[in-house]
Amino acid sequence: MGTKLRVGMFATTFPPWTKRDEQSGLYTGGFHFEYYRELGRVGGYQIEFVPFPPEFINDFGGVAAKMLDDGKIDMGWDTPFMLRSGYLYSPPMLKLTHNIITRRIARPVAAFQVFSPFTPELWYMILGSIFVGAVVMCLLQHIQSSNSSPAASVARLPGYIYHTFAALLGGDEYDLYHSPIFGRIYRLGLLFLVLITSATYTANLAAYLTRKPYIIKGPRSLEDVKRPRP
Repeated sequence: MGTKLRVGMFATTFPPWTKRDEQSGLYTGGFHFEYYRELGRVGGYQIEFVPFPPEFINDFGGVAAKMLDDGKIDMGWDTPFMLRSGYLYSPPMLKLTHNIITRRIARPVAAFQVFSPFTPELWYMILGSIFVGAVVMCLLQHIQSSNSSPAASVARLPGYIYHTFAALLGGDEYDLYHSPIFGRIYRLGLLFLVLITSATYTANLAAYLTRKPYIIKGPRSLEDVKRPRP
């Protein structure tokens, strides 16, 4: 049968490592059981399993080292976190990688998702700014033309809405902006609104188009796992 090799083992069934019959005390399965049995077959050893005492679960290496020193076993196992002097360590018999999984769903695709970089409230504000800008242009026209009636200025409101909307898109130039002086001040304010709106929308759109095509429903990192959920 070959040289007897006494190997320390868990004293009970401990899936997936060991499976032991509690009545007979015989080991019948598990990773360690199969591993040492194959070791015996390849090396020509007669494997004898020696149960570890209960405190083994709290100190793998310490209990195995003590049993080796007392001559109760010829081989035990230990975790590689702290190698003990005076003992020979083999290459790892098993490398474990534990991964956390969380739910991931695809992002919905909508017909008007090009508007998604801005919230509806912000779009309402932009449309409101266009209308208010058209009203300001009506007032400027009325101030510039002393013989213009209020009704005539109001009648031009749809055209002013067009010019303000076109200016917001960066594609229009209107002479009224240059005179009187209030028109120039208004034009500076409108151009500033154009700058802020276009720059913000462009940045948000770039981030929107380059984002991942899925939504993670759960923690994204170990730091997220540590944070208490609201």
